[in-house]
Amino acid sequence: YDRACVEWRRAREAHERAQADAARAHDERLRTDAAFMEQVLEDALDLVPWPRPTHVRFALEDLGTRLVLDVDLPEAEDMPTRDAERAARGFKLNIRTRPAVEVRGLYARHVHAVLFRLTGVAFRVLPALDEVVVSGYSQRRDPATAQMRDDYLVSVRVPRDDWSRIDFGSLAHLDPVASLGAFTCVRELSDTDAFMPIEPL
Repeated sequence: YDRACVEWRRAREAHERAQADAARAHDERLRTDAAFMEQVLEDALDLVPWPRPTHVRFALEDLGTRLVLDVDLPEAEDMPTRDAERAARGFKLNIRTRPAVEVRGLYARHVHAVLFRLTGVAFRVLPALDEVVVSGYSQRRDPATAQMRDDYLVSVRVPRDDWSRIDFGSLAHLDPVASLGAFTCVRELSDTDAFMPIEPL
């Protein structure tokens, strides 16, 4: 029994050393191996549940310290145009059609929230990142030709130091439109939340 206990302790210590070495090697690769960093980010992005179809392309630059994200956003037409609430009396739902300005406001918040979430995921899984540049575009018809085209709607440059000032314990009080606007942000958003095309960063 004593011999078995000694062998078990040795095996446990060897296992703990191996785990610590593996963790150190993983952290080192996350800071130096660009291919590994790309795979880790891709795996993290695959786990994000999007309420509407959202496609992301990315490129790591400057030895893995800068990330550029290009986001194919859902269309404004995908936003829900009706709202339901329980009636004050009885067991029925009151269905109302949302005004166009309210739908545009929902879309503006959704677009900014997508870019905010992607920035957060990138900084969380890639500790070597100093800066994230994220730009979102949508397919819209060119009024001159009626052809579909990609219009960039928002483009933001976020340094890690500035990102770390956000109070992530109080996200319920955070407005993604205002939050991204506090960084270097290019967007043409009207008072009625209509997006105009922009040139991305």
